[in-house]
Amino acid sequence: YGYFSHADVSLTETVSVSGGVRKDFAKFSFKSIDTGVTGSSKTDEDLYTVGVNYIFGENSSVYAGYSKSFRYPHLDERFDRISNVVNADLVEQSSDDFEVGLRYGTESGLNFGVNLFHIVTENELLYNPATGMFGANENLDGDTVRRGVELSASKELFNILFKGGYTYIDADIDGGQYDGKEFPYVPKHQLAVGAQRKLGERLVLGLNGTYVGERRMISDFDNVHERVDDYFYVTSKLTYLLNQGSVYVAVNNLLNEEYSEYVVAGSSGAEAFYPSPEINFVVGADFRF
Repeated sequence: YGYFSHADVSLTETVSVSGGVRKDFAKFSFKSIDTGVTGSSKTDEDLYTVGVNYIFGENSSVYAGYSKSFRYPHLDERFDRISNVVNADLVEQSSDDFEVGLRYGTESGLNFGVNLFHIVTENELLYNPATGMFGANENLDGDTVRRGVELSASKELFNILFKGGYTYIDADIDGGQYDGKEFPYVPKHQLAVGAQRKLGERLVLGLNGTYVGERRMISDFDNVHERVDDYFYVTSKLTYLLNQGSVYVAVNNLLNEEYSEYVVAGSSGAEAFYPSPEINFVVGADFRF
């Protein structure tokens, strides 16, 4: 349980500030049916957020902000399948997030944005294959540092809305057992592009492509395995708009790309590939009341 307060204040017609605080509490109680072992743990977190926004045009602004976030351990992270007990030593992870950015819109309808971020995570929750015989869920003994930039742009041409976004992330570990290593499974480069057009009053056709760059395998904290290959997949969706909803048909992995979204480095050194679906189709509907 917890409580929070947040406020947005306009200082002038062009400058506004925001801020908030939150106090969060949690108690975990557990009992192992097989062993009879019982236990409990309590924790609490103080969270903050603050930001400033300056508007210098009809669709343009610059901003800066800081926020602190957290995550409690899940039950499946606390449970030890080897000893059949719950690990009460796990603590919540917390992150300090700093960002500055720009949103700019032109009279011609071109919009673009840039966002710079720096995130430091303490006690990151993860599965460490080097702990014990079979690995274990634990808190990272160093900090995870993620820094990068996000770029976005959109423009309508010939009644087609084009959108694109690019993200660069540099993620590594500062201190502890894996000091200086790349944090696993964070691609340095990601790209998303898309186009959408209305066909008459009711039909909307969309086409989207996603590129995910090379990255370290999940749990490869020693950085000894080969990087996972990059991949690019395309989706398409045709939507018929209703007065209070829509029906649609979507084609996923339109180019029938062979790739594995999840690849894991095991405690024994083995590599586990989880192939992603080949071309597949989804038909659905959504309604609003």
